[in-house]
Amino acid sequence: MKLYQTPTEKKRQREHSKIFRLYCKLQDSTDLSNNQIYSHIAVKLGYSVSGVRKVVTRIKTERQCAMDG
Repeated sequence: MKLYQTPTEKKRQREHSKIFRLYCKLQDSTDLSNNQIYSHIAVKLGYSVSGVRKVVTRIKTERQCAMDG
């Protein structure tokens, strides 16, 4: 992890955290498919569906790797 983050990197990290929290919340509380969840988040936060999917996949992978090692 970098010790120093630029303001843009901090903003991106906050936005990605928001996306992942919303994804987890919707996945736990609804029976929507992943694609429906990605679409909902994309519309709500102004991202593309593929962008939301990439963020969620990256964070899931990072967390899985952290748990493994």
